[in-house]
Amino acid sequence: GSRKCYEAMTRLFELQDIERNRSENTREYLAEINTYFRHLNRETTEMTRLYEDARYGDRVDAVQLERMRELYRQIFQRLAEQPGTNVP
Repeated sequence: GSRKCYEAMTRLFELQDIERNRSENTREYLAEINTYFRHLNRETTEMTRLYEDARYGDRVDAVQLERMRELYRQIFQRLAEQPGTNVP
């Protein structure tokens, strides 16, 4: 659920040549993403927070998981609209 959504987001940014190093934590990776894609700060920050909540806290409920899916779609769409980005 939440892990798949977060990993899907990281794959989108890998297509933009922003790979998450194994040594990077989620906050470090978020900072790197937002260095290049400031216009996605709201979506990527919320996605990261929801993922961290699921990973380090309680399980994500259906509402939170649906929100992660919605955020993924928004990130995908906004990247696709931006000239010069690589989105399948």
